[in-house]
Amino acid sequence: MAVLHPPAFDLDIVPDRQQVTVRVAGELDIATGPRLHDAVENLRACVWSAIALDLGDLTFIDSTGLALLLELCGVAGGDSGEVAVAVSCPALERLLTVSKLEHALPRR
Repeated sequence: MAVLHPPAFDLDIVPDRQQVTVRVAGELDIATGPRLHDAVENLRACVWSAIALDLGDLTFIDSTGLALLLELCGVAGGDSGEVAVAVSCPALERLLTVSKLEHALPRR
């Protein structure tokens, strides 16, 4: 019988004076996206006005992960400007290029 392992995913929150950085590593997809969503929503509830996403250690992102990033960054109808991508990764850049959304995510 095959043993299923959860996708590799890690999330660290690094507060600073003016902003908080959420460092995400591993795979961002339907299985792991809720953890990132909950972390960002919790930070918003704590009244952080500037949230930076460090995605430099992502190894995989699918369309579900991209939709989540668009939602969190306000592109899909939320509050624009609160969340921005500070560090990207090749997997995200490739997905943005293929979907013609190269300039859709706010960058910091």
